[in-house]
Amino acid sequence: HSVSRGGSLVIGARLRRAANAMALVRACNGFLTFHLFFWLRKDFGLAQFGVAAACSTIGSMAGNVMAPRLRRALREEVMVTVALVLIAVGGLGATFSGGLVAAFLLALLLNVATSVARMAFDSLVQRDAPDANKGEVFARLETRFQLAWVLAGLPPVVVAMPGWFGFMVITGMAGVALVGISGRVGRSRAPVRRARPGSATNRADRTTR
Repeated sequence: HSVSRGGSLVIGARLRRAANAMALVRACNGFLTFHLFFWLRKDFGLAQFGVAAACSTIGSMAGNVMAPRLRRALREEVMVTVALVLIAVGGLGATFSGGLVAAFLLALLLNVATSVARMAFDSLVQRDAPDANKGEVFARLETRFQLAWVLAGLPPVVVAMPGWFGFMVITGMAGVALVGISGRVGRSRAPVRRARPGSATNRADRTTR
């Protein structure tokens, strides 16, 4: 569930994990866009960045076609996880390859994964957010995602990076998102309070029974 409390948006744990993962997906997208622009311009020329941009567009279109079909077979959380795995595998392969073709393939895969994850997250909000808060959830989280895209694009602007290093950063962000969406990080369990024998709680339970 999601509620607005004191001007801040409070969402359920499952939706919060998915939102954090989606923010990292968008961060990967922003980082790769600027990383490829400056790296390719320096080492290969702007024409090669045009090819990378074309690969990104094709990837987005392919993801938009694939996402509805995946939605019929997979739950939303699984779709987001599959998208993150695709980014991590593509980033890892590009890290070890480090070449121009690897950069094009990563741009393609990342945008396929972004489209799939976006549709899955939109479905999650429709499913888990209360009707009264759906619009607010969409608006506020989309603002966070846009901010993640912009902030992640700053490091490649400030610091010149070799191609393989930027791809390694993409792999790391996807790995963090995978761990986060699994729910194993940051999950706290409320302690179970057991009443002592002979306590007032136990006597009340026996009386009720």
